[in-house]
Amino acid sequence: NIIDQIKDLGVKAIVFTGGGEPLCNKYTVEAINYAKKKGLDVALTTNLGLPLTEKQMETLLRSCTWVRVSLDGGTSEVYAKTHGVDKKNFDKVVENTRKLVEIKKKIKSDCTIGVGFLTSELTKGGMLDATKLSKEIGVDYIQFRPFLKKFGEGGKDYEKTRWVYDEIEKCLK
Repeated sequence: NIIDQIKDLGVKAIVFTGGGEPLCNKYTVEAINYAKKKGLDVALTTNLGLPLTEKQMETLLRSCTWVRVSLDGGTSEVYAKTHGVDKKNFDKVVENTRKLVEIKKKIKSDCTIGVGFLTSELTKGGMLDATKLSKEIGVDYIQFRPFLKKFGEGGKDYEKTRWVYDEIEKCLK
């Protein structure tokens, strides 16, 4: 109903995201497919840690313009601390992302697959590891985003966040 309403209002695109995992809702893949059929550009931000069938992944890849996986760590230890989950979840996310890339190639999808990485003092040592892992998996890009504890933190004081730029320089090599 909401998808029909926003389409009728002239909305051109929709991103499925959340303060949690949008794929926890068992109807999300169906809703993504429906939005695409209604003519909307569709995108998804996910941690891809849940088990998905190959058919569901194909639906995502056929329906979404882009999918970004929240990795936020270059190792299972950092991932576990960042997400507050068990270390083994990292391997599940990596494997699901790898599978998504494989299916994308198999079905010749134009969907852009990326990895999101929150930068913080905790995660900075994993930026290069995550970059190498992303390249090895075959995603289209990695996005570094600042993880700030409060609004405006470090915004005006460039030196407080200079390390992020230094780490990104290492990742570009």
